[in-house]
Amino acid sequence: MKHFNRLTSSDCEELFYMPPQQIGSHSPKKEIARALGATLYIPAIKDRIGYRLMHQLPGLSSAVLCLEDSIHDEEVQEAEEHMIQEVQLLLSAEMDPEQFPFLFIRVRNVEQMKRIADRLQSALHVITGFVFPKFNRQNGREYLEQLQQIVEDTGISLFAMPIIETEEFLYKDTRVQEMNEIRKLFDEFRHLILNIRIGGTDLSGLYGMRRKFDSTIYDISLLHDFIGDVVNFFGRNSEEYMISGPVWEFFERKYENTYLALKEGSPYVYGFIREIEKDQLNGLCGKTIIHPSHIQLVNAMHVVSKEDYEDALEIVHKNEVGRGNGASISPYANKMNEAKPHQRWAIEVLMKSKVYGVFHDDKSYVNLLEKESVPLSYHR
Repeated sequence: MKHFNRLTSSDCEELFYMPPQQIGSHSPKKEIARALGATLYIPAIKDRIGYRLMHQLPGLSSAVLCLEDSIHDEEVQEAEEHMIQEVQLLLSAEMDPEQFPFLFIRVRNVEQMKRIADRLQSALHVITGFVFPKFNRQNGREYLEQLQQIVEDTGISLFAMPIIETEEFLYKDTRVQEMNEIRKLFDEFRHLILNIRIGGTDLSGLYGMRRKFDSTIYDISLLHDFIGDVVNFFGRNSEEYMISGPVWEFFERKYENTYLALKEGSPYVYGFIREIEKDQLNGLCGKTIIHPSHIQLVNAMHVVSKEDYEDALEIVHKNEVGRGNGASISPYANKMNEAKPHQRWAIEVLMKSKVYGVFHDDKSYVNLLEKESVPLSYHR
């Protein structure tokens, strides 16, 4: 998979100081974790899943085929059968590896994951991993041990994406103990944990709260506090765990494409932009989405600015040559760069630069959206 691969070579030259590089199943785990970008949830019972993934969702970097909340209980068996057939069809399709997204399956329980892995057989190669809903210390070990067994039995590299979304993590009186226990479990199975996902909708629902389309989840003080604690426990150093932004629930069909919605001042888009910005300021990368119109905006907003890239290069260089105690004016002469305190930030910027690319000084996600603009009717 390579971000923005639908752009022409001339568009890439116009937009990017450094273009994104291709990231695949054999790339380091830390690169795959950052490359997920906008992760689209698709009900596993949806018709023509393979065709949609290959032809109707331009720019999609990762997708989750969902067998849990998006499927009625009485539809589970039918959805499972349908999804297995669709994934097997993908194995036989002539796929361009640069255009195919990272693909995950969200299961309901451990038994379902084992059954699906057994039935997919060689088609399991198409899958990047499994998503574990309502992950906690009661079910977490069983999920991870079974996934480890599948990896050992098949020789296929598969990853876990646990979702933290249950009451024991939100309630203050139990949060610290639960997060400490889950951190120990994650550390034991660190090689399997690709990305930690936050179930913002389930957590907000515990208190009957829901953000509006022109606000952000950080405006709900309960969730702002919770997300801070998730980062505190699981984001302590760059070698540990990547955390993704919670789902954005809103979409608008009034505009032909996202660029036009942005240009005409859609409050839906501006609320979304503010939330992505706050995700990134709080150390999160990527975002769960439920509508194809979100794909381009999320991924475009992860491209690194030339200014941040130059700052990061300078900071990393100073630490490499043993000048990590100093502070200096930035290459753009508009801020102070401190080698030691800013080192981790700089390393993260350089990793994202490889995955998403670096804009020229006079370019931003707005210019990229204009070049990439895909009519919303394309997705239907």
